[in-house]
Amino acid sequence: MAIDLWQCNSTGVYSGVDAPGQAGEGTTWLRGVQMSDREGVASFDTVFPGHYAGRTNHIHVMATRDPRVLDASQQYEGGVPTHIGQFYFDERLIELVEAVQPYAGNDKPRVRNDRDGIAVAAATDENDIFMDYVLLGDGVGYGILAWITVGVDMRADQSDSLAVAATATPALSTSGSPGSGSSSSTQGSTIVTTTPTGGALRAVATPFLLGWRL
Repeated sequence: MAIDLWQCNSTGVYSGVDAPGQAGEGTTWLRGVQMSDREGVASFDTVFPGHYAGRTNHIHVMATRDPRVLDASQQYEGGVPTHIGQFYFDERLIELVEAVQPYAGNDKPRVRNDRDGIAVAAATDENDIFMDYVLLGDGVGYGILAWITVGVDMRADQSDSLAVAATATPALSTSGSPGSGSSSSTQGSTIVTTTPTGGALRAVATPFLLGWRL
């Protein structure tokens, strides 16, 4: 199964978005993909997402079954998107992160989790949208390990929910400085092309490291 993640940088800017204040087409930082292992686990090394007007801090996720891996970069084509959603964070953690640079320099207004309409609609008694986490040192500057387990219906097809479709093979991540609008690579070196089996419903645990150095 292919697990795609994408997010904005510390000042609320997305790569690949051709709109005022965004990075524009042809940029791919803070967008990455990993193939899950036989237990449905995928891990990512990224940065904590910033915020932009009207939204709380979040990370987008998409799970795709039966992708065809093209090469060692983990680019893929085809497959069926079985889950599209967003991950969220505890307000206490967000406040700690937003107090340090470069996040503190973001002058865009941020809404709390309980005022974000998308987050409120997604959070139910059956659906926990918040990531668990531990700090890797005495402060957020040492890094954060965050994890979440997502139940994926392997029979689902979310193709109608896709906003765009690629017509050519894209690069999935580049290197650079995450806090200034570029990201370190989120690609890994291990490719597992087998899709988890064992029934229509499959839990996909997605632990990934969110951290940076001050």
